[in-house]
Amino acid sequence: MQIKTCATLLCLSGTILAAPVGKNANIVQVRTPNADAITGPTDAQMKRDDAEVLTTDYIYTQKRDDADVLTTDYIYTQKKRDDADVLTTDYIYTQKKRDDADVLTTDYIYTQKKRDDADVLTTDYIYTQKKRDDADVLTTDYIYTQKKRDDADVLTTDYIYTQKN
Repeated sequence: MQIKTCATLLCLSGTILAAPVGKNANIVQVRTPNADAITGPTDAQMKRDDAEVLTTDYIYTQKRDDADVLTTDYIYTQKKRDDADVLTTDYIYTQKKRDDADVLTTDYIYTQKKRDDADVLTTDYIYTQKKRDDADVLTTDYIYTQKKRDDADVLTTDYIYTQKN
């Protein structure tokens, strides 16, 4: 009875699944669900641990509506430098448009200069892209905002990009 109660509690907690094996209630089969089943889909930006966050590459992919940009994928790559110069480094975002227009192979490069040590953790960074597209989006501005969190969670936080039409 004690084993069955324990197995039921573990099953209800969602962390470990246990079931009796055969007719003997004292032997249970235990399996742990994989990480994806517990956490669900990952964020657009994969959060890394503290040891590698300063030297890793972050890749952002945004797919917009067919009506706006003809099924174009926008890919943003951010390369962080080593620990010594991370507070004064430049972050480079490269966007490749794969459009039917004249910008088929055009690269858009955005450079972000990080501020000094005092305000780098609370600064908003704004990127504006002027679209050179056909039809109605000829003069549309797209604004991306990245907000960094406080010192305690800056290494494991998400970076949020907001796009306004």
